[in-house]
Amino acid sequence: MRDPNTVLGRSGQVSIFDTNLQEEVARAPWQRLLRNVALVFRNFYDRGDQELRHNLPGRPVNDPLLAALFTLGWLTALWQIRQARYRLLLIWLTIMLLPTLLSTQAPHTLRSVGALPTLALLYAVGAQTLLGASSRLIVPRFGAAALLLAVLLISGGLTARDYFTRWAASPGLGDAFSLESQLAADTAARWLAESAQDRPILLSNRLFTQPQMVFALGALPQETPPVPTASTGSGKAIRFLFESSFDARQPMFLIWRGAEGMVSAALDPLSPSGAQVITQMLAQPSLVQAIAAPIHQAGWPLVLSGVLPESVQLQPRRIANPLDVHFANGVRLVGYDVQPDTTTAGDGAAEFRVKSNDNVTGWH
Repeated sequence: MRDPNTVLGRSGQVSIFDTNLQEEVARAPWQRLLRNVALVFRNFYDRGDQELRHNLPGRPVNDPLLAALFTLGWLTALWQIRQARYRLLLIWLTIMLLPTLLSTQAPHTLRSVGALPTLALLYAVGAQTLLGASSRLIVPRFGAAALLLAVLLISGGLTARDYFTRWAASPGLGDAFSLESQLAADTAARWLAESAQDRPILLSNRLFTQPQMVFALGALPQETPPVPTASTGSGKAIRFLFESSFDARQPMFLIWRGAEGMVSAALDPLSPSGAQVITQMLAQPSLVQAIAAPIHQAGWPLVLSGVLPESVQLQPRRIANPLDVHFANGVRLVGYDVQPDTTTAGDGAAEFRVKSNDNVTGWH
C-alpha cells in the first residue's frame, strides 16, 4: 500500500484519539472514551442515535419490553461468564461496539451494526431466563407463546409506528437522503432516454456534480455545445433542472445524447440579465414544474423543471487561467478557475476545475 491514507484516512478523521478534533469543551482521549461508553450504554435504553439518516433522532435501540429482555440477557451472561458461550456473547458485543466507542458522533448506528446478531441472542437469553424463573407459575410452552406474542404486538407495533409514521414523515428526511440530487438524476436519465439525439438539458452546477448524477449517467466527456450559445433560433428547446434554492450566479452544464453516447458541456454563469430572467421565472409557479418524490412529504426538497426562455444567453466555459502541465499519471492540467461567488461567506474555499483530455473534474 503506497498511500495508507486511502484506507486509514477516514478512520483517523473520526477517531477519538485525533488531536485535531473540534469540540466545545476540550477533552483528553480517555475522557472522550468514557463519554462514549455512557452514550453507547444509553443507546440501548433512553437516548439513541441523533442522525436522521440512521434513526428516528433520539430513539433508543430497545423499546421497554426489549430493554427488559436485553438487560436480563447481559446480566445472565455476566452471571454465567465461566461458560464459553456466554463469554463469547459478551466479547462479541464488546468488539462490535468498538467502532462507535472509539469514534466521534457516538452512538452511531452504522458503526455498531455488527452488534445486531449479539443483540438478538441476548434477547433470547433474557427470554430463556424469564421463562425459567416463571416455570412454576405458568406452563413453559404457554409462557413462550405469550412472550412471543407480546414481542410481536408491542415491539413490532412500536417499531412500525416509529418507522412508517414518525420517521417517514420527518420534514428533514428528504435532505438527509439527498432526495434533491436523486430526483434530478432520475429525471435527467429519463429525459435523455426519451429525447431525440442532440437535444440538450441544462443543469445547475450543484446538481450536475453530485454522485447521484454520475451514477445515473456515468462520467460524461466534455464536448462543444450542440446548440448556439443563444437559445434563440436554435430550433431546440432547452429544458432545465434546477434545485429549488437555485443560485443563478453558479456555473451550469449542458448534457445531451450524442452519436457515441452521453456527453456534456461546461457553461459560464449566466449574465446578470439572464440570471434575472431565470430568477423571475422560478418565482412564478405557472412557468415551472415542481418534481417531487412519489410519496412527497411537507418539507422535502423539490426539483424545478421547465423550458429555458429564448432571451437567455448561454456561454461555453472559458478557462480564466490557462496552463499546460503534465503529471506522471497521465493527467494534463490545462487551466483553472477561481470562483469565489460559488462559496458561502466565511467558507474560504475556492473551486478549481481541472481538464484532462476530454474530462473536466471539479475540485473544491
